[in-house]
Amino acid sequence: MDIFHLFLIAFSLILVIFIFVMINQIKKLKRKNLVIQSIKKISDKLPEMGHRMDFIKLIGSTLKEITHSKEFVYFSYNEKMKILVPIYAESPYAKQILEIRLKIGEGFTGKVARERKPGILNFANEKKGSIHIPGTPHEKNSLLAIPMIFNGSLLGVILQVKYGNKIFNEEDLALSKIFVNTVASFLYTKNLLYGMRNSVVQLIISFVKNVEYRDAYTAGHSIRVGHFAEIIARGMGLMEREILIAKIGGFLHDIGKIAVEDKILKEKSPLDDEDWIKIKTHPEVGAEMISKFEFLKEVVPCIWFHHKHYDGFGYPSYPVKGKDIPICGRIVAVADAIDAITTTRPGHPARSLSQAFEELIRNSGSQFDPEVVEAAIKNKKEIERYVRKEFDVEDEENYRDFEKIL
Repeated sequence: MDIFHLFLIAFSLILVIFIFVMINQIKKLKRKNLVIQSIKKISDKLPEMGHRMDFIKLIGSTLKEITHSKEFVYFSYNEKMKILVPIYAESPYAKQILEIRLKIGEGFTGKVARERKPGILNFANEKKGSIHIPGTPHEKNSLLAIPMIFNGSLLGVILQVKYGNKIFNEEDLALSKIFVNTVASFLYTKNLLYGMRNSVVQLIISFVKNVEYRDAYTAGHSIRVGHFAEIIARGMGLMEREILIAKIGGFLHDIGKIAVEDKILKEKSPLDDEDWIKIKTHPEVGAEMISKFEFLKEVVPCIWFHHKHYDGFGYPSYPVKGKDIPICGRIVAVADAIDAITTTRPGHPARSLSQAFEELIRNSGSQFDPEVVEAAIKNKKEIERYVRKEFDVEDEENYRDFEKIL
């Protein structure tokens, strides 16, 4: 083989290596550009994202795109309890994951939180210190965890997962770290907003409790109506967000009664015309109260229209009827009627659920939306679980769904 052919072979090898290096550099550059574009995307979308969970979902989908991970979990750090609480999981096993609680230092994620340093644990299932979550399969998995820190405070830990022989590398770690450190300030802002909203919700819940205590005949009424509304909305095939709004609307539908005098709420004999005028203001008063809070604006129609009849009668006098009445208002109207009929009230002894359904059918198309009535009847067994069920209005578990709207 002459010198020319040797030179040609050597040149070809150098060219192949150069092309290989350039392709890798281009891939790295693309991934870095993806991180930059993702940060810009989140920054642009931040003002329109009303809910903290929307923001966390966007972080998850972005990281999965950057690292090609299969699962994403966000653990929020509860400083008071010194534990990590998973509040969002993109995984086939999300239900099992969301039930776990990790102490600081417990497992790989807990260790990352304690040391406040990102880390990789490839083939975690084969390593000591890795925790298996009950109800999930024993299979090969690799983990990448990043602590989310802002102003020296631990906000939480982001965990990414790959399965099989796919592993994380140092570039995955570096890019994830750059992205997470940049968006940590955004999440901190969202957490502050969440805290303020949570304070508002606690105040609103205290109003609901106040109404429940003031009217002995309707104790637990709002909670039952919330459950009935949720069952009916789900039976109608509504989206999860609409189901949540209907349930919270059921909880809050009578909040306007906070402005009604005790003597009217506790009156055992039939109300006179003057008192009826006062009590009929509670949907508008309640809607006006809740409308002051932007993050609860979707709930307002549930409150405002829960005494509006399908044929346009009822109250308030706002000129709307049929399908033009917001769906959550039509659902809460039926849920409210079910509880009113099946519980004892002044001059109205409790009747059975079957009798309540007969009443709904008689007034279907006039007072109630036929579609909503049909959904209620089809889900009789589910509704029956809550009929006349007594609730402790002080039990915070009854109001847990409010967290989902924050």
